[in-house]
Amino acid sequence: MTYERLSEGQRVGEYALERLTLRSDHSETWSARHHLLDRRVTVVVAVDEKAMPGLQAMGVAQHGLEHPAIVRTLGLNLEKNPPYLVLEDVEGRTLREVLAADAPLPWSRAKTIVRGVLQALAHAHERDVVHGDLRPEVVWIDGEDNPRLTGFCRRAEARPVDDLLSDSLGEEEREAVRQAQYLPQDPEPITPAFDVYSVGVLLFEMLTGGLPAGSEVPSDIAPSASPGVDRLFRKAYTSINLRYGSAARMLEAAFEIAPPTAVVEESREPEKAEGIQILKSVRRCAKCGGENPMDFKFCMSCGSSLEGKAETCRICHKPLADHGRFCTFCGARQ
Repeated sequence: MTYERLSEGQRVGEYALERLTLRSDHSETWSARHHLLDRRVTVVVAVDEKAMPGLQAMGVAQHGLEHPAIVRTLGLNLEKNPPYLVLEDVEGRTLREVLAADAPLPWSRAKTIVRGVLQALAHAHERDVVHGDLRPEVVWIDGEDNPRLTGFCRRAEARPVDDLLSDSLGEEEREAVRQAQYLPQDPEPITPAFDVYSVGVLLFEMLTGGLPAGSEVPSDIAPSASPGVDRLFRKAYTSINLRYGSAARMLEAAFEIAPPTAVVEESREPEKAEGIQILKSVRRCAKCGGENPMDFKFCMSCGSSLEGKAETCRICHKPLADHGRFCTFCGARQ
């Protein structure tokens, strides 16, 4: 059975449709508003009867997941024509819209998004819920790059991946190809590792603006990607037996990626930010407490040796460089 395609301004239950945000094979997702109350929501409307199982699965799954990065279910009516699902409103843009405007993203932005996505997926995986259709269209991003996920359990249909550069593909076909790139060819039943693969593709597209192919890693294209980011991607975008087994495992690895400029401080007093150990690239003088670059041997403030006891000048008694024949302060021959 095929349902009537709705348009802007039409009503679905108590809600007036305002903007179409996502179209898939069997459903449409709209931004909507209550016809009387000042209440905004997201409405997923069935296009044909094939949408019914996915609509019900998504509504039930997201109703049972309580996490700040997962969109909650507010209502579900499968008896109306067309059937529909009501979700809480999410401010911001879809990740697809963000990528269309800003891609490629620097690692500093991509890590905020990918960690939030992994935290939401880890919460779902702990409750035996696999997303099954993760892609930029179902990730909403707020003004601080915090993500919120929707589309849980609305399993996408796996299709063969065609040539992305083919001139014969229309926009809808190209979208189908992009969607297929996010889906691994895993055996049934799908496991949390299915979502891990999709996160790997998501990470690559955020950092490079394109989809992975062959043995490419993010750093081949994105200068902001470190070897740690490449390793994270490789272990997600691979066969199921080599992949992270869950979002929680991938999340642990993501938090271990150190900033590319991190240097060990001699004082061994690390600062922490967002769970990552950030180490200062300075060393303190034991005599005056002044900060100096790591490669300096003498304090810029008082001239004391930063490497323990040192020989001193026979004239001015200032520290001498290693095996120095002349004093760097007064020039006296030693």
